[in-house]
Amino acid sequence: MSCKISSRQLKIVYTNRLLQSPKEVSSFEEALGNLIGLGDISVITGLCMGFDDDTEQYEIMFGLVHGIEHLYKENIEEGLYLIALAVPSVIDRAREWMEVLHYRIWR
Repeated sequence: MSCKISSRQLKIVYTNRLLQSPKEVSSFEEALGNLIGLGDISVITGLCMGFDDDTEQYEIMFGLVHGIEHLYKENIEEGLYLIALAVPSVIDRAREWMEVLHYRIWR
């Protein structure tokens, strides 16, 4: 998948992050699956932009957590760096999800 397609998929994750309707859930899950399927760790920062504490579907949002974990399992150091890059941009709207992600890293 090209960078342009990855960018489009990341935008879909971000746009549908509140998961307020079945269509948003479906779009979010499909785009997330496409991105995780790439196995490209570089999308982690963009994926972190999909976190939002106001989401309607916590179980679905945990799919984002698991997807990020899957991507960095082979290169934890780079994965942590990419997560750290995202924190300043998402902390105001996704403090709880950033905490969840960080607690899971430490376990």
